[in-house]
Amino acid sequence: MTTNSYAAKRAIFDRMRERSHLPGNALSDALVSYSDPGRLGQGHTVYGGGIVFDQPEEDEAVDGRDILTHERATIGVHIRIEIPTPEDGRGCEVSDLIAEAIGEEIGALFRTDRNLAGGGSTTRIVGGQCDQGVTDTTVTSTLTYYVGVESDFKQ
Repeated sequence: MTTNSYAAKRAIFDRMRERSHLPGNALSDALVSYSDPGRLGQGHTVYGGGIVFDQPEEDEAVDGRDILTHERATIGVHIRIEIPTPEDGRGCEVSDLIAEAIGEEIGALFRTDRNLAGGGSTTRIVGGQCDQGVTDTTVTSTLTYYVGVESDFKQ
């Protein structure tokens, strides 16, 4: 194993998929996908983006014949909301509120299970960005979380 980042991304999206099947939460209305499903007009979509990771040499430890590697990975989690353009001109406010509710659900997931990505990992939101777009027919809000996963694994 040379990186734990793929396993961390799989664990995050597996857990979000599980939560999306539970009634009564903001994720239950969303399509949750490991990668961009490549289809627009899908309503509420939560999907995975790229991964950036580093393994600082000074954080390595030798455990017998194994090397214990400390890794910091940042995984993109995108929330895309597409709704019909309302006539009142408040479409971005509405789509932002939906994105915010789904984002809060994801944040609650990370707060209740900090070791979401396995054993010696810590998962949390380390940053993000928000954007909107408007056409004649749709309003789109995108909330991107940069999810930080710190883990220790044997190589």
